[in-house]
Amino acid sequence: MKPLEALEQLVNVGHNFFAYRNVESGEINILYKRTHGVYGIIVPRNEEAWEAGNGLSKSS
Repeated sequence: MKPLEALEQLVNVGHNFFAYRNVESGEINILYKRTHGVYGIIVPRNEEAWEAGNGLSKSS
């Protein structure tokens, strides 16, 4: 599902958040309603991004 499709689903069900599998990445994303009518999206970090971003390995 694409993010805009997920937004439509979130609005249709009337919940504060909606979990879906992003068709482009294959990962589970969380779309959520923030205050003042804006929306946010949570995208998981993969292990490579974690290691590159902080200079540490996940097992450190």
